[in-house]
Amino acid sequence: MTPDLLEEENDNERVYRNNDDEVESPYTGIILIAAMIFIFISLFTSNIDYMRKNPNFSRIQGFRLLKIKNIPMAFDIPKNVVDNTVRTDKLANVLYADKKVIYYAYPGSCAESRNFLQNLQNLMAQNTDLRTKYYYYPDPQGSSTAVVCQTPGTTDCIQNFLFQNCSQNACIINGPKRQIKVISSTDAQAAYDSIVNNIDW
Repeated sequence: MTPDLLEEENDNERVYRNNDDEVESPYTGIILIAAMIFIFISLFTSNIDYMRKNPNFSRIQGFRLLKIKNIPMAFDIPKNVVDNTVRTDKLANVLYADKKVIYYAYPGSCAESRNFLQNLQNLMAQNTDLRTKYYYYPDPQGSSTAVVCQTPGTTDCIQNFLFQNCSQNACIINGPKRQIKVISSTDAQAAYDSIVNNIDW
């Protein structure tokens, strides 16, 4: 047998063996699909857990790309934040209000934030029911805002909590329930829809 024929025979044998290997593993596709599903569920679960611990990251950006409606989740205001809040602090009123509060801390010099708030206010003005359920509290921030808590040297009070969670995002705060929901601060229509949908929350 010539070397060329021998090489051709070896190639044919390798192809035959590869085909045999494929036949011997009929569950490979099922295992890969199961692994992908497991990874997706793990990532989604860890993301939900992270969002529960970090209200300011509660909006899943991928939902926008998939055109899935963004539904804000409720987060508890930590007890130590409530206990450490000075009662005379102007933001303490958010905790003790008799209605839900729409709160948004924003740079006073930011035109984009002012436009968002104006558009949101215009939308809300068309719905008289909202006045009986909500207070509207835009909070413009200056170059320096002092945080005053009950315990000196700490920042665990409502003022700092709201700055952290409701500056890049607007919030709906339910004082009696000691909970907040983070909503859009860039899309006035989306924020308005969230406010309407949570009117009885």
